[in-house]
Amino acid sequence: MIPPVQQRSVDELIERNIVLHQRGMDEIWLRFRNTVIVKALQICDGNASHAAIMLKIHRNTLGRWMRQANIVRGNGGVE
Repeated sequence: MIPPVQQRSVDELIERNIVLHQRGMDEIWLRFRNTVIVKALQICDGNASHAAIMLKIHRNTLGRWMRQANIVRGNGGVE
């Protein structure tokens, strides 16, 4: 269960994306996924293998999602 303060923030973020920016589910999902990927890479000091393990996804999946989003690791590589 999300604490009430955090839930309010999540609710506001969702409402802003749907109402104000008129984004659909696909775009909201992609933005969220990309944010999670970037955060996982930051936590793992840019190590995609460790980030994939932490996210419980295959490393190839992470690499594909990173390429799709043009997410580049700190060393200049995508994977």
